[in-house]
Amino acid sequence: MSDDLLIAAGVGALCWLLLVPVFLLMTRFWRHSPVDAPQDAPPALVNLVVTGGKLSKSAFAATVLHLASRGKLGLTLRDGEFWCEAPSQVAQDGLADFERDVLVHVGRRLAGVDAVPLAALADKQADEDDWWKPFKDAVRALGRDTGLVKPRLSDWQIGVLMLLIFPIGLLLAMAEGSRDAYIVYGLVILPVDFAVGGTMLEMAGKGLLTSAGRSLAARWSPPPAGAVSETRPEPLAYAIAAGAPTPFLGPITEKSTASRPESAWSSYGGTWRNVPLPPADPDPLLTPHFLLLAAGFLVAAGIWTGVAANPLAGLCVAAPSVLAAVAAAMLYERHFATRPTAELAGQVIARWHSAHDGPYTTRIAVDDGDRAHVVAVKPGDRADLHIGDQVRLRIDPRSMRLRETVERSTPAPAAALSPEPTDD
Repeated sequence: MSDDLLIAAGVGALCWLLLVPVFLLMTRFWRHSPVDAPQDAPPALVNLVVTGGKLSKSAFAATVLHLASRGKLGLTLRDGEFWCEAPSQVAQDGLADFERDVLVHVGRRLAGVDAVPLAALADKQADEDDWWKPFKDAVRALGRDTGLVKPRLSDWQIGVLMLLIFPIGLLLAMAEGSRDAYIVYGLVILPVDFAVGGTMLEMAGKGLLTSAGRSLAARWSPPPAGAVSETRPEPLAYAIAAGAPTPFLGPITEKSTASRPESAWSSYGGTWRNVPLPPADPDPLLTPHFLLLAAGFLVAAGIWTGVAANPLAGLCVAAPSVLAAVAAAMLYERHFATRPTAELAGQVIARWHSAHDGPYTTRIAVDDGDRAHVVAVKPGDRADLHIGDQVRLRIDPRSMRLRETVERSTPAPAAALSPEPTDD
């Protein structure tokens, strides 16, 4: 056993143990928590405590309705669904940070149109990182500041603690120097690290309610009877924040387990439509290059191992090889029959991440007025393409990858809901 490596592992473990209380102190967990829940908590905080700190999509819709009840937004009921309109002017005094973020988001969606469906505003799956995550973080921060949710370790703090376990465990395995030590490191330390870290991240994401948070949650659980028939903004806001079903919100279902949306809202052409997206991205392995390589590998493996000498075994090898070669030929024919470059004009209506196509780890959906097209883009290009942008793209129609952004314009948001300039 190497004493130097053992000492290094001990020093690392000591640093890890010292880092835990430092991170806990950074959360300021000792701050006083009010015993009684606030009487004037906004609907977003009601949703935060009712969901145990998870915060559902209803929180955003409830905030829009609450702002409308205070005259910050216009609201109309059309064909059984709420539509938002921009008021002539908005005084942003007395608004919480997350409420200002909501007004900015509504203003962007109102660009070029006179009204927007509430369902389109609350469609967080269309681009979760763009506006839902800042809204969620701001509401959770307010929940901690008002004493409804206990402060927890942040994602980056938990990530640092998880990463430090890897070198400590590896140093211990190297100090032992035996094969069994490496087996224990691979089969015990790493899985436990991921399991504990994942549990900590889940707890940090949800948060734990204080006594005041539990009191507020109990006040709104179950939701008030008769709330589902309300059409007045304020009582309806609190009702849906508490989890009451209502027929007036349209299709704003929570995010599914899939990473890509099935549909997205578009205002291209001046009319709001919920546009279905094409089927899921094809498997990246089903490419002509891969199929041709697979056919060649099967033939070479059959010859090298001598399996091809046996008629029956040779048939088992030849059949999939021929099928793979035929499929590759068909894909190659389609590939070369398609023009290598085409232009696509329309509106960006959704963005999401994908693990396909190597560096092309992001997808955007573009509505051309007739249907939606899914285009693979690099993360750097994604940062320049936002929901609602009018674009003209040069793409490769064979792989549906972005070659160049020819033109991009961002419609000006509704003037009354534009973010107020700040003094530097």
